[in-house]
Amino acid sequence: MVLNLFTLLSFLSAAIYLYFGLFTWRKEPGSRLTQVFFLQCLSLAVWAYFYAFVYQAPNKEILWFWFKLSSLGWCTIGGITLHFFMLLCGKEKVLKKGWVYIPLYLPGLILIYKAWTGFVTAKDFIPGPLGWVEVPALDSFWYWIHIANLLDCVLISLYLFWQRGKTSNLAREKAQTRLLLTTAVSVVALGFGINFILPILNFKVLPAIAPILLLLWAKAVWESMMKYRLMAPSPRLAGEEIISHMKDILLLINTSGKINQINPQVENLLGYREEELLGKELETIIPERGLVSALEDSLKKGLTSRSDLEAVMKTRGGEILPFHISSSIVRDDYDDPIGLVLVGHDLRQTKALQSEIAVREKAERELIKGQELLEWQVQERTKELAQTNKKLEEEIKDRKLSEESLRRSEERYRNILSSIEDGYFEVDLAGNQIFSNEANDRIFGLKRGEQIGVNYRDFTDPDNAKKVFEIFNKTYRTGLPDKGFEWEVIKRNGEKVCVETSVSLILDSNQQKIGFRGILRDITHQKQAQAALKESEEKYRSILESIQEGYYEMDLWGNYIFFNDALCNIVGIPRAELQGMSYKKSGEASEIEKSLEIFRQVYQTGTPVEGFEREITGKDGSKRQVEVSISLRKDSAGKPIGFKGIARDVSERKRAEKALRESEIKYRTLFNAAQVAIFLITENRFVDCNFHTLKMFGCLREQIIGKGPFEFSPPYQPDGRESKEKGLEKIRAALLGEPQVFEWKHCRLDGIPFDAEVTLNRTEIGGGFFLQAIVADITDRKQAEEALKALSLVDDLTGLYNRRGFFTLAEQELKLARRLERGIFLIFADVDEMKAINDTFGHLEGDRALIEIARILKENFRDPDIIARIGGDEFAILAIEGTLEAGPDLLRERLRESLDRYNHKEPDRKYRLSLTMGAVVYDPENPVSIDTLLFQADKNMYAEKARKKRDTQLRLEF
Repeated sequence: MVLNLFTLLSFLSAAIYLYFGLFTWRKEPGSRLTQVFFLQCLSLAVWAYFYAFVYQAPNKEILWFWFKLSSLGWCTIGGITLHFFMLLCGKEKVLKKGWVYIPLYLPGLILIYKAWTGFVTAKDFIPGPLGWVEVPALDSFWYWIHIANLLDCVLISLYLFWQRGKTSNLAREKAQTRLLLTTAVSVVALGFGINFILPILNFKVLPAIAPILLLLWAKAVWESMMKYRLMAPSPRLAGEEIISHMKDILLLINTSGKINQINPQVENLLGYREEELLGKELETIIPERGLVSALEDSLKKGLTSRSDLEAVMKTRGGEILPFHISSSIVRDDYDDPIGLVLVGHDLRQTKALQSEIAVREKAERELIKGQELLEWQVQERTKELAQTNKKLEEEIKDRKLSEESLRRSEERYRNILSSIEDGYFEVDLAGNQIFSNEANDRIFGLKRGEQIGVNYRDFTDPDNAKKVFEIFNKTYRTGLPDKGFEWEVIKRNGEKVCVETSVSLILDSNQQKIGFRGILRDITHQKQAQAALKESEEKYRSILESIQEGYYEMDLWGNYIFFNDALCNIVGIPRAELQGMSYKKSGEASEIEKSLEIFRQVYQTGTPVEGFEREITGKDGSKRQVEVSISLRKDSAGKPIGFKGIARDVSERKRAEKALRESEIKYRTLFNAAQVAIFLITENRFVDCNFHTLKMFGCLREQIIGKGPFEFSPPYQPDGRESKEKGLEKIRAALLGEPQVFEWKHCRLDGIPFDAEVTLNRTEIGGGFFLQAIVADITDRKQAEEALKALSLVDDLTGLYNRRGFFTLAEQELKLARRLERGIFLIFADVDEMKAINDTFGHLEGDRALIEIARILKENFRDPDIIARIGGDEFAILAIEGTLEAGPDLLRERLRESLDRYNHKEPDRKYRLSLTMGAVVYDPENPVSIDTLLFQADKNMYAEKARKKRDTQLRLEF
């Protein structure tokens, strides 16, 4: 059987949906957002897969079976999509409320049930040229429930995402918004058009292809993830960047003990590619089963971290490498262990350095041994020469043997010297170099061959030269070696190097002093590290002495062993007396007993205690309230050796709190007695209100505290501005110290609006800044003002708006149209032959004609449209909203037809009513004033009047 084109596309779509879902889940398996996106892709895959069988089902019985199975996807996609957008737009706090999931997923489950037991979207299928085409169940209640649920979910999702992009300051998020919003709107429009609108219009050629079209949406999300990292917040991007560039191996192990993620250094050091390790057991690269078991045990027990492990890892080629391993537990938002992070530091370089040190030590021992052996052999040969001349030949032979041995020893000695990293040198008594190894030449910055004859004075400053001379001179005078003196070498290139030198005498065979030998070691990096450590310690002490809080360290018996000046000031005891003093000498017995219990608790549990308050008695008998934090001090082995902590004098704060409580009682009395609503606002939330507030807004206290000020306002204020935008502007000005008094449209809890006068002032309470809002109900005053205003805006004869009313309302509509980016148009109309009607039939008949014109205009335009008589026989209409769909030309034709019907109803009347009209369209992208619009419409009207006059003359001539 040949597969239908849409069947092939649907199968392909299902496979791609699954790929997109699994791809994102694999990228961030622990992310709620990727989990919900995977669920969304799964729903679309189910819909597309089962609907593939619908397109070319051989009969309706099989078709209905597959169609019902596909309902598992199209019934749930709305709720899942809204869930995804809520996560994407940062609505996690809302999603933590369990009841939110009922409106998200319950409608989908009900619709699945109805799809299996009756009809929801389709009541029948008819064969078409491209496959089975749905016959929509327009008479089914559940059809419209499904449409409403899907529309609600989609529109809320798009609104949330639009708001996110509008308020974001990040270019990445704005780019995401443009991409996803454009794609979503396009796909939704096409999907609704093909799946719902075309069947309603009885267009029965194209089958429903929404599951295929939605592939564009899934691809947009996937592309956004790849291009803009949709699923990764900024901190995570930074974490990934650090992980990808760190020099150590990093492995993420899940709770099953399998490798879940690796960094690029794993491939660099071990040779494994990511796909070769993902999902594999840890034993794949760590062959030590005992260590693997220990790591898995730490994960199960929830141990925080381990950094004292040394192990080996196996490379892809089977090579065994040494590593130092540290581990740390990864926890989810509920503090449950979800995995283990292993960081492995390559120990090959460390091992090599250790081996090199061992070789150096061994070479030094062999060097000393060779030297001692050489001296012993020389002495033995000298004694033999003095004994007798009789054994001269034998001695010469022995000397040759000795010389050969000496040569070999010398050669070995020089080989050892050339291989060690420390510099070896020999100088004469004047300090001129007669021998050195390569390491010594590198330290002085010399090339091989340049070292002979140079003097140490050429490579240092006068002070260091003097220091070296004194050491050499002392060694010469005493004959004792000097080990480990430091001085500074200036290399040929000007670089300064700090060296540590040991020096001893060179004696000839007669024990005469002929020079010096020694070892030179570059300790520049070591000195720099020591200097940094010293600087850090000085900085630490400086910080301790500069802070206002007291810092202390005690031994296990509670005696002060270290503290800063601030602590002396707090306890009122001089430093000399406080040193070694027990804390038990600065307080009452009850306070000391309470403190002793806290110290005992910290020692037994190891858990720090913060915010513990106690009363301290100073040397002068004064008492202070002190807030103390206590934690254990431990040595390098983790054994407790004492206590440390911070002490803060809170006496003034306690007195201030008492005064504040007394002041608050007075304030609360006046606050609740006021006959106007009074709010306290901070961070755009109500934190307090008086009794009159509850009466004015018709709510309980818990229904208003914690809510935002805009939740009791309509979306827009009477001037057309958004309540939230305008309100935030007033709040910001008040927070800057500018008192605000303005009128505002508020709503009661039941939604009934009322007018109010609001006063905003910044006030300081308890050291924090708040906004105080005073709200007075001015509904009665506004009603009186509106009544007076209405009298001045209406034309007495026709009941339409007059010229003032037209300009007042039209300016507001233009502002609203510009903000909402919607087009409107203006029609300017003039009654034909009005002067002739007045002159011939009288002004009463002229007034009757104007009243009839006004009635006809009202019949042809909607209530929101602004219709006005702006002159004697001149009318202006500002058409907005739905009337725009008709267009000015169609509306003018409709007016002419209404006038013709009116004229035919009264054939005995001696005159005909007619209008000459001019129209102009308002473009919000190129805004102009109402005066400009009216001028252009008037100009177009006179052009139309001239055209009608020319047509009349032509007809008469003809």
